[in-house]
Amino acid sequence: MLEQWASTNKDYPYDQTTIGEFEFVARENPHNIALICGEKEMTYAALNAKADIVAKTLLFHGAKPNDLIAIMIERSIDMVIGLLGIWKAGAGYVPLNPEDPDNRLAHILQETQCVLMLTKKRFNKKIVATFFTGKIIAMDDDRSIRHNAIKNIDLSQVQPENIAYVLYTSGSTGQPKGVVVEHRGLWEYLWACQEWAKLKPNNRFLQLSPYIFDASLFDLYLPLISLVTVVLPERENNYDLPYLARLIAEKKIHYLKSVPSFLRLFSQELKQKSCKSLQAIYSVGEELFPIDVERLHRSTGACIYNQYGPTESIGIVSVAHCLPDEKEVTLGHPISNIRLFILDDQLKPIPQGEYGELYISKRYLAKGYLKQDALTAKCFIPNPFLQSEDKLLGHYLYLYKSGDRARQLPDGRLQFGGRIDFQVKINGKRVELGEIETVIANHVAVQSIVVLKIEEQLIAFVVFNKIIDIQILQAHVAEYLPSFMRPARWIILTSLPLTPSGKTNRQDLLALTKTEMSDDEVLSMTIPSEWNYLYEHIVNLLKKLLPSSAICLLSLKKNFFELGLSSLNFIEFSQTLRQLFNISLSVQDLFYHHTLLKLIPHILILLQGKKVDNFIVPLSEKGSQLPLFILPGGFGEGNEILPFMLMLSHYSFDRPLYAIRSRVNDCDWKIPRTLHEQACAIFREIKKIQSDGPYYFLGECIASPMALELTKIAEQQKEPLGVVILLDSSPYFRETFPFSRYMNQFSVCKRERLIRAQRMRALNLPARVVEYYHLLMAWKPKRLQTPISFIFSSDMNEVDNVLKRWKIFFKTMPKFNIVSGTHDTYIRQQSAETASVINDILLTYTTRGHNLRF
Repeated sequence: MLEQWASTNKDYPYDQTTIGEFEFVARENPHNIALICGEKEMTYAALNAKADIVAKTLLFHGAKPNDLIAIMIERSIDMVIGLLGIWKAGAGYVPLNPEDPDNRLAHILQETQCVLMLTKKRFNKKIVATFFTGKIIAMDDDRSIRHNAIKNIDLSQVQPENIAYVLYTSGSTGQPKGVVVEHRGLWEYLWACQEWAKLKPNNRFLQLSPYIFDASLFDLYLPLISLVTVVLPERENNYDLPYLARLIAEKKIHYLKSVPSFLRLFSQELKQKSCKSLQAIYSVGEELFPIDVERLHRSTGACIYNQYGPTESIGIVSVAHCLPDEKEVTLGHPISNIRLFILDDQLKPIPQGEYGELYISKRYLAKGYLKQDALTAKCFIPNPFLQSEDKLLGHYLYLYKSGDRARQLPDGRLQFGGRIDFQVKINGKRVELGEIETVIANHVAVQSIVVLKIEEQLIAFVVFNKIIDIQILQAHVAEYLPSFMRPARWIILTSLPLTPSGKTNRQDLLALTKTEMSDDEVLSMTIPSEWNYLYEHIVNLLKKLLPSSAICLLSLKKNFFELGLSSLNFIEFSQTLRQLFNISLSVQDLFYHHTLLKLIPHILILLQGKKVDNFIVPLSEKGSQLPLFILPGGFGEGNEILPFMLMLSHYSFDRPLYAIRSRVNDCDWKIPRTLHEQACAIFREIKKIQSDGPYYFLGECIASPMALELTKIAEQQKEPLGVVILLDSSPYFRETFPFSRYMNQFSVCKRERLIRAQRMRALNLPARVVEYYHLLMAWKPKRLQTPISFIFSSDMNEVDNVLKRWKIFFKTMPKFNIVSGTHDTYIRQQSAETASVINDILLTYTTRGHNLRF
């Protein structure tokens, strides 16, 4: 045992249990709030009483000490009542995830031989599929709880040797393995956590960890024995980041715990919702990087703790208080009554500063793996460093072989070095993948990183938090690592694939290197033409979030979750859709609209509703510069604003952007007599958003006249102006008008107007579109003093002639830029290039002070 860690031994009331301590707290503080879920609250006394009823019901149905009782309930107050009730009956619980495959649940139930199951009626169909033959008790069915029959049943005291729970973790054989834990081991862990965490009574802890994982021990039972209120997110909102951040702010949450993958996504929401009530954030389950600590601390001001501990050691064994200015994140020091050993292959101690395998010992480790004696003997080995006193007391009898590499730093802290099985050889040289990952993760642009060795080649899977050239990152790596330790291939992802527990799914990463997909494999079904914009971007987003092996299975009717969209990727999916289309899309919406066939029409409806409710749509309301008001081309078909929404996903403007939508297809809107009349109404609405100039306008295609008319109105009102940008615009609109092939050269001749109107009617165009087209044709441009800048797509014919025709309306020859693409693609597909040109023009006229006042 390492000398610096020898002083962690402390006496504690070893004859107690967690459920006994909870009952004591409930008796002493009956009116304190124990649980909050939505609008529901439950006191400690009420929670204790409800758990008693469940315990007596279980005893009535034959439960005995050390029986295993299954529980399948979503996160809720009933979940907590059920877990405590099982303990009060002297039994151990086996938590089941309703979203797990039927075969996995059937295996767990068959291996544990549970005789009873606590559940809800809505899971009956799922339970039938698992072939469970025991007694089912539905907590939401009054017939299952026989109050008269159980009132005389006495509850016996739970013994420390009783089984507390069996949690299932992934197994190398392909079947999950059950870790058996006794009450005495659980109480030892929670007592040690009480000592160092020092949770304050009546504070609030947000319970995020699924009850099927041991992380839930810390954010559920530790608060309940510490007189802390547990706040449970409502079931349907478990993965809704805006909801969770709002919940933290509204309920004044003090503590939360989750995995780094989740916390990285959550940090921005925490900052936006100003979650300053948070006092401590606990990270566990994955490697935490310095940049994560800095972001979380900056977002909340909370203390950040990095925890380490496998399921077999019963919760965490070490903890580090992470400071935002530290250059590395360690595993810190062991908590009380933990003995750590760093050993070589021969179980010999490793000198300080060198890496070896980490072995864990404590008074009471997990009993082992249920019905897997050989695996238990392999992972829980007799302690060769056992002291005579401990041998007499039966303490520290075993070492748990963690499979993790670690070393002890000079100050006694524990430093993680990756998994033993992540140690590889390249050209005969030993390489630690964790070391490479740490170097890459220290770059400011990197959000997440995993390095794998595949076929004698190092491959880096990287997620950026901001766009950089990959050569910059390669140069950073070259500063710290020798050539044989530098990745030969880089795969850039929008997020890392995750397992249900939130850890990185390395099997999916392996599949990314083997699966070659072409675009035409994604969908074979024909999609409606009006879906094109949405479909293209949603499918591309799903390609980045789904496991690569599932991409070829994606179709209009495939359920995203059945294809493998993990809970954390689901969060990113919903966030991105909200930001991409600027719509109010709830998590419940996505759970219901879980296929392309359902989701795309739903988003179109939301967009159409936005058009009717408000014709000035905020695409982005952030930035330090003055707003840009965009007038998209088209006649309000419902999708003309989408290209500009999607443009913001590829380029960030440091100014608010507002789109002014056409109202031609809004039957409740009366088409004005003149374009000037309509422009005056729009300008009045613009001034509600921006009361004073300078104003910046952008008009696309046939909406250019409106941009120019708005500019003229501003000039007449002596308002300062910046610049007007016109996209792919002709003064006669012949080249860019959607049905231009039916139009003659512009003329005010009544006869020619009549001919054009007859041809337009032949196209069966809506009467309102025809009426509005004539309004545009009757518009007479006026000379402007405001600078005009043009952007043309590269397929625009005779740009010089177009500009000469425009020149008659302006005092000087307008300036212009050419961007890649056609009229249909220069925003939708080459949006980053077009956006960059737009931004350069805006900055030119901003920095010049070219804001004209008339």
